[in-house]
Amino acid sequence: AIYVLDPIAESGHRFSFAFLVSRVCLVAMYGQVALLVPRARVFGKIAVVGNTISAILFAVATLPHVPDGVMILLWIIAAYPVELGWMTIMYTLPEASLPINVEHMSERYGLFVM
Repeated sequence: AIYVLDPIAESGHRFSFAFLVSRVCLVAMYGQVALLVPRARVFGKIAVVGNTISAILFAVATLPHVPDGVMILLWIIAAYPVELGWMTIMYTLPEASLPINVEHMSERYGLFVM
């Protein structure tokens, strides 16, 4: 990771690049969900769209000529489609929600604690 991030001089741009990589991974993951799990298609499509918008904004924030103030504004805007927009749609569209997987939730929160 050091060699990949070495050409990126500013720490803010490094943060943007790291978040871009995470969003690309999420787009790939939710894309697979949308394709392979029929009952999760709406959920997966919404997640793919939100994370793609977020990834594009983080990609712009990674560019070296973007000033710090604009970069932070891009971060805030990039968080909106996933954190607020996605959750709003998930709670208001019944066809987008999925049943809770208790085993997954306990493993996930167990990892947060660790």
